[in-house]
Amino acid sequence: MERMPDGPYGLTPRELLILRMLANGASSREIARLHWMERNTVHDDIKNILLKMGVANQRDAVSAAHEAGIA
Repeated sequence: MERMPDGPYGLTPRELLILRMLANGASSREIARLHWMERNTVHDDIKNILLKMGVANQRDAVSAAHEAGIA
């Protein structure tokens, strides 16, 4: 299976989805429920998003996503 190319900040398609949902006000619990994921998986993805974006918290990640036009 061919891997999809990484998006802005090197985010995977699932990480971009999660970032966009966070930007729309969804909680990690809601994201997990809506996409049939374990909550810990969502938390791990959020940690990876923060690392890749070089930000300290979700609020900064959402702000940077808006500035970059990806949220």
